[in-house]
Amino acid sequence: MRIVNRDDINNLLKREEELLDKLMRQTCYRALEHDMRCLRHIVTYPDPAPKSLTREKFARGPWYQFAPTPDADRDLEQIEAYLKRAIERKESWIEKKDKNGRVRRLLHIKTMGDALKMCEEEEARAARRQLVQRNLEDGNDPEDVQTAHRFDDGMVAVRLKTPKALRFEGRFMRHCLGDLVYARRLTTQGVKYFSIRDAQGRPHVTLEVVGRRVTQCKGRANSDPVPSYGSKLEWLAGAMGWHGAALDGERDVADYMTLDEMVFRRDVTLSEAMLPLARTLYARGTVRAAGLDRLTTLPWVMHVRGDLILRKCRNLRHMPEWLRVDGDVVLEDCGGVRHLAANVFVGGTLSMRDCPRILIDPERSFIGRTQRTRQHPDGGAPPSWRIAGSRAQSMRRPNA
Repeated sequence: MRIVNRDDINNLLKREEELLDKLMRQTCYRALEHDMRCLRHIVTYPDPAPKSLTREKFARGPWYQFAPTPDADRDLEQIEAYLKRAIERKESWIEKKDKNGRVRRLLHIKTMGDALKMCEEEEARAARRQLVQRNLEDGNDPEDVQTAHRFDDGMVAVRLKTPKALRFEGRFMRHCLGDLVYARRLTTQGVKYFSIRDAQGRPHVTLEVVGRRVTQCKGRANSDPVPSYGSKLEWLAGAMGWHGAALDGERDVADYMTLDEMVFRRDVTLSEAMLPLARTLYARGTVRAAGLDRLTTLPWVMHVRGDLILRKCRNLRHMPEWLRVDGDVVLEDCGGVRHLAANVFVGGTLSMRDCPRILIDPERSFIGRTQRTRQHPDGGAPPSWRIAGSRAQSMRRPNA
């Protein structure tokens, strides 16, 4: 725009503080040049006229005279107030400049509307950041969390002590730790929860620990933790004496593992690190266990798409209430087992050896192909397993 009194715009934007002066000029000068509220069209040569404005140049017009209106003054006050707050907060965008020293965030401003919109957007972002900061401070209250270890890079492992801490963790990490079921586990079942956080207090990994066994280890939105946290998890597990499938090699086998449910996508061999087992177990492949002296109880519900093979689990006492095995069931040297299960479906063969106390209820059991026993290794009589009631020892799949 051709303005005869540009110096008036500069004088209007001039501020004593150097940084505020530069920001006001870059934000508002061009906007005021094009603000028709403040421009009055002049048709006669001004008197006095600027030295650079000749009558010949004036004739090529149109020319305008700048005169700020009350509305424009209110806009300038709003913009100046925001810029002062941005300087006080030391917002990062102020230091991001182009090669000519202009603040990149302000380059797109052409009108006062652009400037006001930028102020509103930046204020909203600042409000969100302040809210996040307040939430972080609230979520890291010493009454709710306890520092377990500080790492050299500034990250910290904390123990979550209260349901409030669980709610913050679940909300920030976008998983279900804030549900009431986890609060009950924390307060009544002795389950412990830990979080690995950065120097600002933002969570990155959540752990659930039962005794010394890590039952869950989750990143954001129930994803696997970022591999860069592996060394921290390994160090923390060693320092705290933890073990568990959630930390060990079994993690890549288990789709899901909690106190209530274990899901495996292929063959799995039960290990000491997985004990105690969850209340429900589902496996798409074969489930094996051999020589597990600490295995005393199988899950309440088991569904195995492959075979179930248990060998030398001498302390096993409690079998599932509901057991479905689509393949074969093999029990060897499991002398403590008295009931195969209250409700049994075996799609293949049931084979038992050195299991002298097993009782099978034929009214609630289906054995798809063959049910057989094996003699003792020394060639003696077969074990004294028996069928409850008077039905036959073998129950074949009925013909279609």
